[in-house]
Amino acid sequence: MKRTALSGSEWAVRERRPTAWIGNALLAALIAACVGDESGQGSAGGPAGRGREPSQPAEQAATSRVYLDTVAPLQYELFRETVDSEDPKKATYRFLLLAPGTAAARGKTMRVVLDSLGQADPALVAARAVLYELRPTSPTEGIVLPKVWGEWVPAEGWDSATAASRQRFHRSYIYHIDPGWSRSIQRASETSQQR
Repeated sequence: MKRTALSGSEWAVRERRPTAWIGNALLAALIAACVGDESGQGSAGGPAGRGREPSQPAEQAATSRVYLDTVAPLQYELFRETVDSEDPKKATYRFLLLAPGTAAARGKTMRVVLDSLGQADPALVAARAVLYELRPTSPTEGIVLPKVWGEWVPAEGWDSATAASRQRFHRSYIYHIDPGWSRSIQRASETSQQR
């Protein structure tokens, strides 16, 4: 400790510890980790969008979780439902977003969609959904672009799901790039329309 004169007869005690900032940094990191931590309730680490992909850095995942929960979902409307199999029931849903939004808002909307699909239909074993956004090309026309893809599936996955899977644990996956299954569904749809 070092004593330093401040003014006249007043003395202040000042500690000089060069490692004091390390302790503060560790404390801040611990607090940030506790704030970003979530309970294990819900499905696979919580509702869709809360889990961390293995390739995603931990600090980015924590930021995404916190950010997604502060964004309001966008309004949407169902425009096509395709039942891919009846027994067990697997279906693909296509929704139109009624307003443009950020990637975080679209992700939150997909999470809401997947949660509601699983609750709405007791026979549904697995669901896939695509959110489309309307991009106007003129005052009276526009193009519809897919923006977010999602799956609500049991642990064994889409292809191996059975009727008994409905009673088991489900996971929600949200993709901001085309996961590939939507292209095969689109090709099958186009083929059936040509017949």
